[in-house]
Amino acid sequence: MEAPKDLEAVRAVLSGRPEAFESIVRDYQNLVASVAYRLGVPRDDIEDAVSEVFVKIYRNLDSYRPEFSLSTWIYRISTNHVLDTLRRARHRPLATELSPALSDPSPSPSEKLAARQMAERVREALLEVPEKYRLPIVLMHVEGRSIEEIAAILSLPTGTVKTRLARGRGRLAQVLRRRCPDLMEGVP
Repeated sequence: MEAPKDLEAVRAVLSGRPEAFESIVRDYQNLVASVAYRLGVPRDDIEDAVSEVFVKIYRNLDSYRPEFSLSTWIYRISTNHVLDTLRRARHRPLATELSPALSDPSPSPSEKLAARQMAERVREALLEVPEKYRLPIVLMHVEGRSIEEIAAILSLPTGTVKTRLARGRGRLAQVLRRRCPDLMEGVP
């Protein structure tokens, strides 16, 4: 069920008060930016991606169904937009910066550099995993989403999400064994 504040804002926009959309943008712009970054949009392009997503959200607000969380709906639109944009621009490399959620808190600069390099190698390897397996991995292991949240975002049954996670992890392990055997030492 939707939060009353979100539902109020949606209803206000749909009833002809577009200024109410500002509260939706303010409440969810960080979520959209996070999705864009974690799915591989370069930092310099994130602001544009966020703007494009909110234009889509505004234009499609009448298709929002209040029995679902507005954040889940926005997350889905963001994910679809970013994936479509990345498909069109395959020649562009992923952002190489490590997500703050994955960074190593160690004070040693050499340890931080090694962790960033390893994360970059894993992130590059993840690009070789088919998208239908990669997306659940990113949602779970980078975004920290639950199986149920991933199922809602991707409109899939939870069993399918679990299967795709298992297959995706297997594919990622194969890519890492081929590309980065040193990372896979001791891993069955």
